[in-house]
Amino acid sequence: MKIAILYGGRSAEHEVSRVSAYYIARELIPSHKVFLIGITNDGHWYLQPEAVNENCLDTDAPLELRTDAPRVLVEPGKGFIAVGTSGIISLAIDVVLPVLHGTFGEDGTVQGLLACAGLPYVGCDVYGSAIGMDKAFAKIIWQHAGLPVVPFLEIRSAELDDETMRKLVDSIEDSFRFPVIVKPCRAGSSVGIKKAENAEIGRASCRERV
Repeated sequence: MKIAILYGGRSAEHEVSRVSAYYIARELIPSHKVFLIGITNDGHWYLQPEAVNENCLDTDAPLELRTDAPRVLVEPGKGFIAVGTSGIISLAIDVVLPVLHGTFGEDGTVQGLLACAGLPYVGCDVYGSAIGMDKAFAKIIWQHAGLPVVPFLEIRSAELDDETMRKLVDSIEDSFRFPVIVKPCRAGSSVGIKKAENAEIGRASCRERV
């Protein structure tokens, strides 16, 4: 098969994605045609040279991400094209593996782009990805479906003034018991988690993460 692996990306989990992609690529490269497409922190896509594929098999390190390579663009309904010094190349791809963590990877944005390009991809669709990325919205849906959900409280950035925050922390003390876990609503599962032992830490943690 002709498989494109997307890795890197614009989220805070850029480096984690490069590690994940390394383990996937080293298993696929020996038996498939693998196109490694590295996405920089500022969102530019590059088709990696064959040397990066070879280094993946020879080294034990996160995937390289070279920017001295053809740029990859998306052509709606037609897939990926690579634009370099040798001209424009249409990439014949059977399936895309978006090995991207966090925003602009797990949140439905890339999935929607691939759908517009007419490319099959691995993982959840746009709707499922967007819901899964928004932890509070996912919990609300689970509750409506009758599934057991750990008690939670969503705090939005507009609620971070002192008076509103005091009321929110009071509600936490009334409804839950410290310690509580504070984490961003729309980030990777392990990013930004803080254990708040008391109300003061809870307020500071919320301001850092919303």
